[in-house]
Order: sequence, then C-alpha cells, then structure tokens
Amino acid sequence: MTRRVRPKSQARLFLIFSLVAVAPAQELRISPEDQQVWLTREDGSRVRLTDGPAYKGSPAWSPDRSRLAYFRYCPQADCAPEIVIGNLSGGEQLSFQVVSPRNDAVCASVMRIDWLDESRVGLECHKNPSYSEYLEVSLPNGRVPRSWLGGGFSWSPDRTKLAYVGWVPHFSPPFAHPNYLEIDRKTVYPPEAAREIPPQADTWDKPIGYVVRERDGLYRGIHEFTSALAWSPDGGWVALADRVYDWKSEDPWEGAERNVKYSLVVANPAGQWLDCEFPEPARNPALAWTGLRTLKLETPTRQCSFSMEGGGLILKGCEPAAGAIAPPR
Repeated sequence: MTRRVRPKSQARLFLIFSLVAVAPAQELRISPEDQQVWLTREDGSRVRLTDGPAYKGSPAWSPDRSRLAYFRYCPQADCAPEIVIGNLSGGEQLSFQVVSPRNDAVCASVMRIDWLDESRVGLECHKNPSYSEYLEVSLPNGRVPRSWLGGGFSWSPDRTKLAYVGWVPHFSPPFAHPNYLEIDRKTVYPPEAAREIPPQADTWDKPIGYVVRERDGLYRGIHEFTSALAWSPDGGWVALADRVYDWKSEDPWEGAERNVKYSLVVANPAGQWLDCEFPEPARNPALAWTGLRTLKLETPTRQCSFSMEGGGLILKGCEPAAGAIAPPR
C-alpha cells in the first residue's frame, strides 16, 4: 500500500484552546470511553485534544512539548492506519502511513511511539507475540531509514543507542528462543550468543538468532530476561534481570526446568558485561539506577542494592520491600 503524507491544510482533528506551555506533570492519555486523546492537567482537570470517528492510540509529546504524535486507526475496512503529528493550537500538521523497508507492508498495529528528536519518531510495530519491529521514522516525509527486530526496545538517555532483546522465532520450544541483548545491532550478552551472532551493519536487522545446544539430553543455560532494560544515567551500561535454567527435552512443557538461578546483569555497547546472582526468584522485578554505578532491584518482597566496583558487580544488601509481609518467626 502506498504511503501518503498529507499537508497541514488537512481538516484538523484538534480542538483549539490556549495553552502556551505544558508542565511535565501533565499527561496525554487515551480515554477508554471515546478512544480520543485527552490532556490530563496537574490539577486533575482534563481537556480533549482530538475528535472524529477514528480511534486514537499511543500519544507522545515532542521533546519541546509543543507537538504530539499519535496513532489513528482507520474506521473503514479499506484503508490503513496512520501516524498523526499535530500541535496544541493549530491542529494537525501531517499524517502518514508507516511502511516497513523489509516488505513494503504498512504497520497496522502500533505498540508505542517515541519522539527521538524534533525530526524523528520511533515506532514499535507488533508482528506476533514473540517479537516486534521498531522503525525509525523521519519527519516530515514519513520515510523509514532504519528498523530493528526484537522486543523491549530502550533508547539510551541521549537517544543515540538502542538496546533491545533480540528476535526469536514464534511457537518454538525454550531451547530455540533464549533471550539475548542487542545494542545497536551488536549482540553483547550472553557470551555464547555474542559468539554465534555476527554484528549486522545493514540499515535493518536480519532475523538471526541462536539455539542452545543439547548435551546428554539437557539444554544448558537458557536465558530468560525477566525485567525491562534499564540504561545507566550516562548511557554507558544497560541493566537487566536474567533467569537462567537448564531444560530437559523428554518433558517439554511441564517440570522440564532444572538448575534455575537469577542474576542481575549489566552490559555495555562494547560487549563487556558483569553479573551478580540474586538470592531469590525475581520474576518481573523493577530495576532502577540510583547513581552512575549503583542500582536497586525490587521484587514484591525484597529490595536489594548493587554496586559496580573493583571490576565486578557486587550485592551490597537486601531489605524487605515496602508493604511486604514479614515471614512468621
């Protein structure tokens, strides 16, 4: 389908109202009642920014908070959805369909929109439950110069480096879809994946992954990342929580896991990495950098602090998480 870029003269979707500056505490949200973009102010009041019959989604502020982008779903069956760029006082500036450079297919299911700078937005396009395609989109023409395959896409604070969990095949057993960390098309962790997957210098990723090898009926060292990716404040390191286990092929779906361990991992774009084993199961933990080289990891029951020092990653201590129920004595 052909991409269309529409001029500012397009009938606008925004309601005109006076708003000179937007405070950081104010948020853009999609109302579940009417699927329109609303501005929620700091005092709790709301203003609807869009109208029209089409559903809207994934609203995001531009860096200077003078414009916003959102996804407009087509109300008819014979047209494709679009990205809309607009402002808060002059209406819609442009709209366009985002076309993948891989197969000339229009993105029909947007997971999120990121503003990268005033002339670029990033778009996560759903492919299947196992991975997405992330597309860099130039403004105002809607061209896609680069794209990546995977999930958990996370830009460094200065928006120059993209970290993500690499592409894996859908509907495959655990040994065929272990997680691996990519930064700027280079596999940096775990080391066995970095050895098998060559860096990709093209403008978009190719679907290359790796498979855990079997030894004596056991697939050893399957990695499953259990947290979101978290960049250090200086953009030098990416942190993640890693669940590593072995898998017995004779029992593929129940009771097949062996030797499970949890670790906090930090890795950098050069391929260096450090890890520190976590003392208890940590599914879906929250990660946060508390300094340039210090982190905290929080589960529903515990909060632990870590520090990068002496060439390693060290567990400094743990305490009960806020609101956790103390175990019986």
